[in-house]
Amino acid sequence: MNTAMCDPNWQTWVSRWDRMQERYLVARSEHFDIIARLIADTQTPVRNIVDLGCGTGTLTVSLLEKFPLVHTYGLDLDPTLLPLAHARSSIFADRTHFLQADL
Repeated sequence: MNTAMCDPNWQTWVSRWDRMQERYLVARSEHFDIIARLIADTQTPVRNIVDLGCGTGTLTVSLLEKFPLVHTYGLDLDPTLLPLAHARSSIFADRTHFLQADL
C-alpha cells in the first residue's frame, strides 16, 4: 500500500478517528493493554498477530510497540482507513502488512 496516496495530513485524520472511537469504547487504551497481556500470556513465542478490523492501526501499532519481534497483519474493508493505518505504522514498515478484506 502506498502511503503517498494517504492525505498529507493523515495524522489529523487519525487523531479525529481515535477521538471518535474513544467515545464508543471507554478506556480504549486499557483494553489494548489487556489484549497485549492476553496474547503474551497465551502465545509463546509471539510471532504473528492478525488485527481484524484494524481501522487506522491503533491496536496494530500498540502491539508492534509491545512485541518488538512480531509481524502484524491488519485487515479492514474500508479503503479510506487502510492508508491511514499504513502511514501510522510506517516506522514498523518491515513488520506490518495490510490487506483490504471483507470479514
